[in-house]
Amino acid sequence: MNTFLCQLASHYKNYRIVLLLDKAGWHISKTIDLPQNLLLMHLPPYSPELNPVELLWREIRKAEFHNEIFNSLDDVENTLVKTLAEYHKNPSAIKQLAKGYTF
Repeated sequence: MNTFLCQLASHYKNYRIVLLLDKAGWHISKTIDLPQNLLLMHLPPYSPELNPVELLWREIRKAEFHNEIFNSLDDVENTLVKTLAEYHKNPSAIKQLAKGYTF
């Protein structure tokens, strides 16, 4: 987590960044070394409806992983990469999933 935060802060050093996070263990760890230009804000517990990325994961699971048996972990990874690449090509599809969230 610290490596990610340092790289993010360095890449956007001229910006003040507010990250919204759930309360996963690594998001609330006491070992986080927070760079000056970052602020962490945590969502309330049990509130996936407030986290738009959960909507994306729900759709990916429903479309690509529901009742699927994969032969290997590589097959799982390839399916996920292919699906995320499709969403990357079509950002409006993600916005449509968010239904009312503003980005």
